[in-house]
Order: sequence, then structure tokens, then C-alpha cells
Amino acid sequence: HMCLGIISEIAEVEEVLSKEKFIDEKGDEFWYLSNYCNIHNIDPYLLGAKDKTSFYWAAKLVDMDKKKLAYNKPYNKENQSEAVQKLISNLVYDSIKNHVSIDEIFEKNIQKLYIRFPDKFEANLAINKDESKEAVVFNK
Repeated sequence: HMCLGIISEIAEVEEVLSKEKFIDEKGDEFWYLSNYCNIHNIDPYLLGAKDKTSFYWAAKLVDMDKKKLAYNKPYNKENQSEAVQKLISNLVYDSIKNHVSIDEIFEKNIQKLYIRFPDKFEANLAINKDESKEAVVFNK
């Protein structure tokens, strides 16, 4: 689920036309990536400038998950950690390039999630989100 979320958020950023929507989508991408780190016990750290696209690194994670799910192939923690670290580096690089602070992305993403899930996560609320309510966070 986390890999699919990372990929879908990267794709959504390709369609972004405004700073507000960029902040929204990058916040979602960070959220999925941080959950991936928690699930797989990966300690992320920054490695520097962008060398390959986020699509490339997210596809590497998807491939590892596919092989684990379909063939029960053990994860290669070194490769897994590298992909996560490169995705985080790319997120930071893209944020700096677009003159958006990481703190602003995190803050607005948390505000949006409180609007979407006031009590707890519910699949129904994830599927039937009220984007007009959430847009208030990004149009302040």
C-alpha cells in the first residue's frame, strides 16, 4: 500500500500547477514514505542531490515488494534503504527548487489529515474525501 501511495503521489505532482497543490502532494508523498520506513524499520537520512528520478526509486521499492509478495524473496535492506534515502533526497531537492519549506509541507499535510480523519483513519473517509474542506488548508 505504501509503495502504491508513493508512486501515485509522484504522478500527481507531475500534474501540479500551483504552489498549494505542490505542498499538498509532497506532504502525501512524505507521509507514505515515512510509513514505509516505519513498516520496514528503515532509518532514513539524506544523501545529497538528485541522481535519478523519484519514479525510478519508487519503482525499485515496488519491485522489492512485488518479489517479497509473489516469491517470498527476502528484502535486501541495503537496497531498500538506498531507495528510501534517495526518495527523501529527491523530495527535499524538489521542495527547495520550488521554494517551499519542508516544515510547511509537513504542517499543511497534518492539518489536511485532521480535516479528513477527525477521529481516526477510516477507509470510507479516504475514498470519499471532501476536497473543498481540505483546500482551505492550502489557500490560507
